[in-house]
Amino acid sequence: MCENVEDYKWSSDIFYRTNNNSFISIDIILSMMASERKAAIDKYREYMQQEEEKDYDNMKVVGDEAYQMLCSSKRQAEERKRLDEILVDQGMSQEQYELIKSGSRRRDLIEYKVNYAREAARLKYTHMEIGKNINISDAAVRKLIKRA
Repeated sequence: MCENVEDYKWSSDIFYRTNNNSFISIDIILSMMASERKAAIDKYREYMQQEEEKDYDNMKVVGDEAYQMLCSSKRQAEERKRLDEILVDQGMSQEQYELIKSGSRRRDLIEYKVNYAREAARLKYTHMEIGKNINISDAAVRKLIKRA
């Protein structure tokens, strides 16, 4: 985008550099830099001149499956059953299994789906992961788990 943050026209940087509180509140950030305003602005400028060494293109972010795996212990991940194993453990026939995997909304499958969703959630799978495995939305998974 830009070599320097002050060159980016959509940045709030100019407000901090010029002590302009008209559009955004600069007080909180500048007060963290120093108690005296001029010194705070000088420290802000100095901070913004630092070279960034992070590779943001390859950085893991919250929500990435890889990041989630990094955050959970390796041992936990190895002990946890796979979603398809949890589904099979619900005791349905092969035909019912295939119907559930395809996202079927047949009423006779609801009990299997409820038990599957509850067990998968207990094993710390996200609603999105659970839903993706049986071709339903994460909102539908939440509803299944809430069923009596």
